[in-house]
Amino acid sequence: HRWLRRNVSNGVPSDGRRARWFRLAEVAAVSVLTSIVLFYLPTVSWACKEYVIRGEGVDNFRDWKTEAYYEEAERKRFFCPEGEINEMATVMFGSRLDAIKEILTDPSAFQNRTLVSIGFVFFVLTLITFGTAIPSGIFTPITLVGAALG
Repeated sequence: HRWLRRNVSNGVPSDGRRARWFRLAEVAAVSVLTSIVLFYLPTVSWACKEYVIRGEGVDNFRDWKTEAYYEEAERKRFFCPEGEINEMATVMFGSRLDAIKEILTDPSAFQNRTLVSIGFVFFVLTLITFGTAIPSGIFTPITLVGAALG
Protein backbone atom coordinates (compact mmCIF):
# COMPACT_ATOMS: atom_id res chain seq x y z
CA HIS A 1 0.00 0.00 0.00
CA ARG A 2 2.58 2.57 1.06
CA TRP A 3 5.00 1.44 -1.63
CA LEU A 4 2.33 1.89 -4.29
CA ARG A 5 1.49 5.42 -3.15
CA ARG A 6 5.12 6.41 -2.75
CA ASN A 7 6.46 4.98 -6.04
CA VAL A 8 3.60 4.80 -8.50
CA SER A 9 0.95 7.41 -7.75
CA ASN A 10 3.23 10.04 -6.23
CA GLY A 11 3.63 12.05 -9.45
CA VAL A 12 0.00 11.76 -10.59
CA PRO A 13 -1.85 15.05 -10.18
CA SER A 14 -5.18 14.68 -8.38
CA ASP A 15 -7.03 17.81 -9.48
CA GLY A 16 -6.78 20.94 -11.56
CA ARG A 17 -5.40 21.63 -15.01
CA ARG A 18 -2.45 19.24 -14.69
CA ALA A 19 -4.84 16.39 -13.86
CA ARG A 20 -6.83 16.99 -17.05
CA TRP A 21 -3.68 16.98 -19.18
CA PHE A 22 -2.45 13.87 -17.41
CA ARG A 23 -5.72 12.04 -18.16
CA LEU A 24 -5.58 13.17 -21.77
CA ALA A 25 -1.99 11.94 -22.11
CA GLU A 26 -2.96 8.65 -20.44
CA VAL A 27 -5.86 8.11 -22.85
CA ALA A 28 -3.65 8.96 -25.84
CA ALA A 29 -0.90 6.58 -24.70
CA VAL A 30 -3.34 3.70 -24.13
CA SER A 31 -5.02 4.36 -27.46
CA VAL A 32 -1.70 4.35 -29.34
CA LEU A 33 -0.52 1.21 -27.50
CA THR A 34 -3.77 -0.62 -28.26
CA SER A 35 -3.68 0.40 -31.93
CA ILE A 36 -0.08 -0.74 -32.35
CA VAL A 37 -0.64 -4.09 -30.64
CA LEU A 38 -3.89 -4.87 -32.46
CA PHE A 39 -2.40 -3.97 -35.84
CA TYR A 40 0.98 -5.70 -35.54
CA LEU A 41 -0.06 -8.87 -33.71
CA PRO A 42 -1.75 -10.36 -36.81
CA THR A 43 1.50 -9.96 -38.77
CA VAL A 44 3.11 -12.97 -37.05
CA SER A 45 4.01 -15.61 -39.62
CA TRP A 46 2.05 -18.47 -38.06
CA ALA A 47 -1.29 -16.60 -38.11
CA CYS A 48 -1.88 -17.54 -41.76
CA LYS A 49 -3.94 -20.66 -42.34
CA GLU A 50 -5.20 -22.31 -45.51
CA TYR A 51 -8.93 -22.03 -46.01
CA VAL A 52 -11.29 -24.32 -47.83
CA ILE A 53 -13.86 -22.81 -50.16
CA ARG A 54 -17.30 -24.08 -49.19
CA GLY A 55 -18.92 -26.13 -51.89
CA GLU A 56 -15.80 -26.38 -54.03
CA GLY A 57 -16.03 -29.16 -56.58
CA VAL A 58 -19.77 -29.55 -56.11
CA ASP A 59 -21.05 -26.70 -58.22
CA ASN A 60 -19.34 -23.96 -60.19
CA PHE A 61 -22.33 -21.63 -59.96
CA ARG A 62 -21.34 -18.49 -58.07
CA ASP A 63 -24.29 -16.64 -56.60
CA TRP A 64 -24.28 -13.53 -54.41
CA LYS A 65 -23.65 -15.58 -51.25
CA THR A 66 -20.57 -17.16 -52.79
CA GLU A 67 -19.35 -13.75 -53.95
CA ALA A 68 -19.83 -12.39 -50.44
CA TYR A 69 -17.84 -15.33 -49.08
CA TYR A 70 -14.97 -14.64 -51.50
CA GLU A 71 -14.98 -10.96 -50.57
CA GLU A 72 -14.95 -11.81 -46.86
CA ALA A 73 -12.11 -14.29 -47.32
CA GLU A 74 -10.13 -11.70 -49.28
CA ARG A 75 -10.65 -9.16 -46.51
CA LYS A 76 -9.34 -11.64 -43.92
CA ARG A 77 -6.09 -12.30 -45.82
CA PHE A 78 -4.10 -9.45 -44.17
CA PHE A 79 -0.56 -10.09 -45.48
CA CYS A 80 -1.17 -13.80 -46.08
CA PRO A 81 -0.50 -15.48 -49.43
CA GLU A 82 -3.32 -16.26 -51.86
CA GLY A 83 -5.58 -19.05 -50.58
CA GLU A 84 -4.89 -18.38 -46.88
CA ILE A 85 -6.61 -16.30 -44.24
CA ASN A 86 -5.19 -14.64 -41.15
CA GLU A 87 -6.87 -15.99 -38.04
CA MET A 88 -5.69 -13.14 -35.84
CA ALA A 89 -6.88 -10.48 -38.29
CA THR A 90 -10.27 -12.16 -38.37
CA VAL A 91 -10.63 -11.54 -34.64
CA MET A 92 -8.72 -8.26 -34.32
CA PHE A 93 -10.35 -6.37 -37.20
CA GLY A 94 -13.81 -7.92 -37.22
CA SER A 95 -16.70 -7.58 -34.85
CA ARG A 96 -15.95 -8.82 -31.34
CA LEU A 97 -19.38 -10.43 -31.22
CA ASP A 98 -18.68 -12.34 -34.45
CA ALA A 99 -15.30 -13.42 -33.06
CA ILE A 100 -16.89 -14.72 -29.86
CA LYS A 101 -19.54 -16.62 -31.85
CA GLU A 102 -16.91 -18.07 -34.19
CA ILE A 103 -14.65 -19.22 -31.35
CA LEU A 104 -17.49 -20.71 -29.30
CA THR A 105 -19.08 -22.40 -32.32
CA ASP A 106 -15.94 -24.15 -33.53
CA PRO A 107 -12.80 -23.58 -31.45
CA SER A 108 -10.95 -26.23 -33.46
CA ALA A 109 -11.07 -23.86 -36.47
CA PHE A 110 -8.37 -21.80 -34.73
CA GLN A 111 -4.83 -22.80 -33.83
CA ASN A 112 -4.20 -23.09 -30.10
CA ARG A 113 -1.45 -20.46 -30.16
CA THR A 114 -3.82 -18.05 -31.89
CA LEU A 115 -6.43 -18.49 -29.16
CA VAL A 116 -3.86 -18.16 -26.37
CA SER A 117 -2.36 -15.05 -27.97
CA ILE A 118 -5.76 -13.43 -28.46
CA GLY A 119 -6.83 -14.30 -24.92
CA PHE A 120 -3.64 -12.99 -23.33
CA VAL A 121 -3.49 -9.78 -25.39
CA PHE A 122 -7.14 -8.90 -24.82
CA PHE A 123 -6.82 -9.68 -21.11
CA VAL A 124 -3.83 -7.35 -20.69
CA LEU A 125 -5.35 -4.61 -22.85
CA THR A 126 -8.63 -4.87 -20.93
CA LEU A 127 -6.79 -4.48 -17.62
CA ILE A 128 -4.89 -1.45 -18.88
CA THR A 129 -7.92 0.19 -20.49
CA PHE A 130 -10.29 -0.43 -17.60
CA GLY A 131 -8.02 1.50 -15.22
CA THR A 132 -7.90 4.65 -17.36
CA ALA A 133 -10.21 7.60 -17.96
CA ILE A 134 -11.47 6.00 -21.19
CA PRO A 135 -15.17 5.16 -20.97
CA SER A 136 -15.24 1.54 -22.07
CA GLY A 137 -17.15 -1.61 -21.38
CA ILE A 138 -15.66 -4.71 -19.87
CA PHE A 139 -18.25 -7.39 -20.67
CA THR A 140 -17.44 -8.08 -24.34
CA PRO A 141 -13.62 -8.08 -23.97
CA ILE A 142 -13.76 -10.39 -20.97
CA THR A 143 -16.22 -12.66 -22.80
CA LEU A 144 -13.76 -12.80 -25.73
CA VAL A 145 -10.93 -13.62 -23.31
CA GLY A 146 -13.05 -16.40 -21.78
CA ALA A 147 -13.95 -17.78 -25.19
CA ALA A 148 -10.33 -17.74 -26.35
CA LEU A 149 -8.78 -19.18 -23.19
CA GLY A 150 -11.66 -21.42 -22.19
